[in-house]
Amino acid sequence: MPSSQTVFHLSRILFAVLILMLIACADNGSDANGDGSGNSNNAIVTPPTLYVANSTAGTLAAFSIDATTGDLTELGTPLAAGSSAEAVAVDADNRFAYVANRLANTVTAYSIDQTTGELASIGSVNVGDGTRPTSVAVDPLGRFVYVANLVNSTVSIYNIDQTTGALTIVGTPMAVGTNPRNVKVDQTSSFLYVVNMGDNTISTYSINQSTGTLTEIGTPVATGTNPYSMVIAPNNGFAYVVNQGSNSVSSFSINQSTGVLTGVGSPVSASASPWPITVDPLGRFAYVVNNSSNTITAYSIDQSTGELTSANTVSTETNPHSVAVDPSGKFVFVPNTSSETISRYRIDQTTGALSLLGSDNMGINIGPYAVATTH
Repeated sequence: MPSSQTVFHLSRILFAVLILMLIACADNGSDANGDGSGNSNNAIVTPPTLYVANSTAGTLAAFSIDATTGDLTELGTPLAAGSSAEAVAVDADNRFAYVANRLANTVTAYSIDQTTGELASIGSVNVGDGTRPTSVAVDPLGRFVYVANLVNSTVSIYNIDQTTGALTIVGTPMAVGTNPRNVKVDQTSSFLYVVNMGDNTISTYSINQSTGTLTEIGTPVATGTNPYSMVIAPNNGFAYVVNQGSNSVSSFSINQSTGVLTGVGSPVSASASPWPITVDPLGRFAYVVNNSSNTITAYSIDQSTGELTSANTVSTETNPHSVAVDPSGKFVFVPNTSSETISRYRIDQTTGALSLLGSDNMGINIGPYAVATTH
């Protein structure tokens, strides 16, 4: 039987080990991004929230998403955006949201309450008269915002104030391809991709990690006719571009070191006038909204090759314009501009196929146009 002194020493050792374990757990919790930054923003689990940019009303609305049913409940009242609110993006830490207002030629910023998902207005910045901003992207590290200006064929660059979320323009807008319709930043915040609707290409740029400024890499890559939007699948190195004019979706692999795109297989067919595209949070399934046919098509993604296979096509309501998947990967949301509704779908977790849950009326002269969710 051990002596009382031995028991005492063992007790002290066990107590010290326990203290060290508690300290290690605290350190791990303080670095929620897993990048050694110590940034604890992601330690706050923001409830699943849908943000809807309303083009006709010029507003941004917030809705909580029921994690079991996919039902939507409005949070507060919609906040002012600008004329023809056309695109919305949420930063990776769910702190800020940004809306591109096509006819107002502005970008409006909002702060997000990380415990409720509710919005508060920050203010707007001008992108220049007649530029027609149509797409907005936030780099995953939350430092820069990029805006595609359709008419004058430029991309505007903004710094994000890390405290307030306010935007400050960096230099002058950069000339890109003809009529840029969409911009996307890769998961490493190293590269920006610009979808040029007017010359049927994608341009690739490296991002200066200090200033956010862009340097073009190589020559633009050919797409189908009138490329409209792009999505980058998480963690598997593939990207997809919807070609409105040729009713197809092109697949690309991404070189993780250089950012260079390489075509994968042949474009797959879509229905009439495919516009937006998104993927689920695990990169298993892709969803394309077909504007002219009032449908949405689900595709499964081959995890090895990146190629797409159609799962099913289901009806939306009239004039669908955007698509988003909730953070859990269970539900899909589509705003129908002419019907003034949001359609809700459940995702089959094996095939990616969609089944309609219902549609929510947004009111008269609202014009729901673009959607985004918290992460």
